[in-house]
Amino acid sequence: MNRLSLTFACCTIFVMLQCSAYAMPSADFFEDLLLARDSESKSFRANYQIKQTGNDDESYNLEENHSALFFEDDYRISRQYDYSDGVKIEILAYVAGVYSTFLTGDHVNERSHAAGIIGWKDRPIPEGAYLDPRIIWGHFQGKSVRKWLERLDRRSVRQEEDAYIFSISSDESGERIDYHFSPDFGHIDALLYGYHAGEKMGVLEHLDASKKEAVRRQFIVNEAVSFEDFETIDSVSIPTLVTRGVYGPAKQEASRRSAISGRLQANPESLDSATIKEIIELNFLGSRELIMQQEMVFTPNSIKVNQPIAVEEIAIEFPEGTSVRDNIAGIGYKVGESPRLPLAELAKRGADAPAEVAAAVQENDEAPDVQSSGANSEENEKASAAVRRDDTPKGNGRSGLMRYIVAALGCVIIGLSIVRLTKSKTRE
Repeated sequence: MNRLSLTFACCTIFVMLQCSAYAMPSADFFEDLLLARDSESKSFRANYQIKQTGNDDESYNLEENHSALFFEDDYRISRQYDYSDGVKIEILAYVAGVYSTFLTGDHVNERSHAAGIIGWKDRPIPEGAYLDPRIIWGHFQGKSVRKWLERLDRRSVRQEEDAYIFSISSDESGERIDYHFSPDFGHIDALLYGYHAGEKMGVLEHLDASKKEAVRRQFIVNEAVSFEDFETIDSVSIPTLVTRGVYGPAKQEASRRSAISGRLQANPESLDSATIKEIIELNFLGSRELIMQQEMVFTPNSIKVNQPIAVEEIAIEFPEGTSVRDNIAGIGYKVGESPRLPLAELAKRGADAPAEVAAAVQENDEAPDVQSSGANSEENEKASAAVRRDDTPKGNGRSGLMRYIVAALGCVIIGLSIVRLTKSKTRE
């Protein structure tokens, strides 16, 4: 081989090495990365503060101290807050598929007793109301990364500036999540959740040619989560500040949407092609704005990863004097004092029942039905999905487009409404 051929061969090899070094990683690479990240933590404990502000509505503002314990599928979350009516503590535990709650602090003074409930049918605080520490590992809106990867079947990868973006989406529901990875793939910098015009939704066929391509390119962000101030804790990279922004239609578009919804409720037959087109353009081309922002700020030195956590730390141990409603056993009692009587019997006895237990039964008349077992049922999953999902309603026998229209008119900032509802209930 002469010198020129040798030089050319060396240059070719160099170029090939450089190209391979900068080649775009595959979708499979990022999927494996997410699954590996999901598997790196078996247990987690931390104290953190939740701060929330509304764009122009002070009723959304809140500031609470939370603590969390997670071990595999079991967890315990405590909330402590004071909205000018006393310090209150609410504890939610999920152990072996059973939800339990305990209300204490100044709840005791308000109700003359502490109240415990065992066996809620659904999660008492809906998923998505507050930032969940498990979002660090991709757990979002009550679903793990594995669940999202099963739910959304399309994959794509792109690079923007110094970030790699891995997108998973569904052409049927229109849901989409974008994961923004750091250049070294060491962590996720951001997560965006929203919707696009899925090919199976029947959206594009109702638009003029001039609007089709614009709508096809749109990714409507409902929630944007950013991760900052990373620290290596127990050999795991953890963000100590997580910020969530919830977006919705600007006021003008929201007013138009409300008017359309009212018109359709009054006369469902008025849903014609012009109305369908108006709804689609409002959702995909209308102005949007930040409605609410929520921060999760971890307390320094409180984060522990992959350290032993006993189930006794997660399960609620009701102290003496607590009035308990046990929906699984179907009984009500006061710990350490009252007899354990069937809930139906307590309801019949009314005033003759022990005062605090009877009050607990009355206060919780709207508590869910008794769970028949510890395992999550399909019914529970569907009920939870109804409050978690922002723009993908359950099937109701209509076409994909009709499901989309129903969702588009009824799903404006569902997560925000959940937080407001949760906060209003704690003030009652």
